[in-house]
Amino acid sequence: MRKLVGSLGSGLLVVGITAGVWWNWFHEPYALADAPKVDVTVRAEKSTYPDVQETTEDVDTLVRV
Repeated sequence: MRKLVGSLGSGLLVVGITAGVWWNWFHEPYALADAPKVDVTVRAEKSTYPDVQETTEDVDTLVRV
């Protein structure tokens, strides 16, 4: 019986620590939880450089991540 109570107590401790870590590290901060989402679009300007479109697509992907 003591082993069962000890195992149950250890299990609850692990669950509590896991929930605490998730809440503090992976949960959005309170100030950002209700903030509106932002949509960013990057558009290439007219340019004489040939690789502007490719660079714009790379930057767009990076900004979205």
